[in-house]
Parts: sequence; C-alpha cells; structure tokens
Amino acid sequence: MKLIAIMLVGLALVACTEEGYKGLPPLINGTSVGGGIDYVDNSNNNAFWRYVSNEVNGVVTAVSATVASANTYFDYRASLTVRKFNDSGLKKTISFNADSGFYCGSVCTIPIKLDNNDTRIYSMTVKDGELTPVKDSDGVYLFNQLTTSDEVTVLLPVAGLDAPFEAKFNLRGYDTQKMALNTLATPTT
Repeated sequence: MKLIAIMLVGLALVACTEEGYKGLPPLINGTSVGGGIDYVDNSNNNAFWRYVSNEVNGVVTAVSATVASANTYFDYRASLTVRKFNDSGLKKTISFNADSGFYCGSVCTIPIKLDNNDTRIYSMTVKDGELTPVKDSDGVYLFNQLTTSDEVTVLLPVAGLDAPFEAKFNLRGYDTQKMALNTLATPTT
C-alpha cells in the first residue's frame, strides 16, 4: 500500500513540471475537464464578456468588461478587464487578475501578443491584486488593441507557479454599445 502511495505522489510530481502546467487541466471545447464553465459561446465562437456600469443620476460614468482566460492553471482562470470612465476627461485602461496573485516586484515586465502578431513588453504594477500598466498611454493603447482584437496571449507571473502562466484570452464578441459612457443607464447582461 505504501508503495502505491509513493508511486502516486511521484506521478503527481512528474505531471506538475513546467511543461505539465501548460495543459492542467486539459480543455475540451473551452471547458476544463471535470466540470467548470464554458467560456466560449460555441455557436459563434464569441467569448462571454461580463459588463458592469456605474451611474450617477441616470448618467453612466464608468463601464467595464471582463473576460476569463480560455485556459486554466490548476483550477483557476486569469481574467482581463477593460475600463472606461470619466474623471476630468475620458480615461481608458486595462488590468489582469489572477486568484492566487502575482509574484513580481513593484514593476513587472509583461509580454503581450495580440492576434498572433509580434510580442510587445509592457511595464505593469501590482495594485490591489491587479496588474495595470505603469504608463497611462500604454493603458489606452492596450484598451484600444484589446477591444478590437480576436485574441491575446499574456505571460502572467502567477504566484505558486514555477514559470509564467501563458494566459490565452478569446476577445471575440466585445460589445462597444455596452461600453458607452454619458448615456442614460440601460440594463446590461
């Protein structure tokens, strides 16, 4: 019995090598094996975006949209949020979140690859558990790129992993109408 237990522990350790993290757990049709939520609308290959708006006196002053990564690390997904808000002028930014947090210092270098094009490196800081661009101009640029691209791959320094997590996001189906500012509030789904 002890021999079987030792063999199972050894097998688990072998499965959790750096290479093993890339496929844990395996995905079938966008869903991790063993349950979970399907993060892709298979009828049109659009991602499931979650929209939130804040309003003051019926006027929308801030909006955000969040999408989960198509792949997982252990049983978690990373998330990407794009935000627009009015604070003495229109502001746009993005952030990444991981349930287990991030392991970089005060400034992280994050590689981002849009629609299988060249990878660019961005400086980001960790604040309140989220990675956000250091430069406002990078936040605006990434907002504009992420809301008009089909997919993005981001290497995230997720705490608890030996190597960065290669988060893959399906960005299809982003709804610009649900991200409108300065309009009377309407319910969003």
